[in-house]
Amino acid sequence: NNLSNSSRDSDKKSNGSGSGSTNTGSYDYYVQINPIPHTYRQMYIPDGQDKVQERLNLYPRGWGEKISPQKVLPPPSFETIDSANPILTCETNYHRTPKFNCTNPVTKPFFSDDNDHGSACCVPMILKDGMNVMVGITHQKLSPLKAFWKHDVKHRYDHFGHDQFVSRFVAYSTTAPFEIVRKSGWFCLGFAHKDESQMPSGSSLAGRNVEGASRLTLFNETFACPAIHFISTFAQVVGDDTKAIIGYGINDCHPRLIMVHKQDISKLLVGQ
Repeated sequence: NNLSNSSRDSDKKSNGSGSGSTNTGSYDYYVQINPIPHTYRQMYIPDGQDKVQERLNLYPRGWGEKISPQKVLPPPSFETIDSANPILTCETNYHRTPKFNCTNPVTKPFFSDDNDHGSACCVPMILKDGMNVMVGITHQKLSPLKAFWKHDVKHRYDHFGHDQFVSRFVAYSTTAPFEIVRKSGWFCLGFAHKDESQMPSGSSLAGRNVEGASRLTLFNETFACPAIHFISTFAQVVGDDTKAIIGYGINDCHPRLIMVHKQDISKLLVGQ
């Protein structure tokens, strides 16, 4: 689930004018490895300079050393239903076989605060508080490979179905070390309305598969969105920098594209 999107450092190197901010200067390029915790590598692109050629010999594929700069993450901008439903566990790290026979279990958040997987990144944005950021989307899911929710010593969540997804927006600073400066609470994306099947290139599955086990169901609450929404596209709208497009798959059956206003994303990140 690593991201392969490369991002550009907004601090351009000087081309000799001394300003360090001209459009003719060269860029530093980075590849994001993991969104939370945020790890990335600098990419060294051959351009005939001896200094760059030397760097290419340091690490595989021209990548710099992996950087993990941030230890403390900002809290989510709003709380969701999982906040009131932590996991009481005997384990510091989850294993395939749960342990239930400890005398002093510890409380852990249901969804880990520092173990997100990559969905899509990044869109430039100025938040409502004036902060200039790059925004990405991350996700967590109830994976049968770990089944962390079944490690609760009180067995409160054993009945939860696997392969259920939640997502959140994450805002990064635009210059190295690209720290996480904001993150939203969890959200899910909705089903396609049946009218969308009549649109050009519309899906014949739009409006179907919307009941029962196909819906996200957690903590005895069923939500108006699919159990699986997998975001793979997040980009600024061409010709309109006030909007972004999100593309995602619905229950591994069919795709959907939605257009959102950046100001609405900003509200989710800032919590206003």
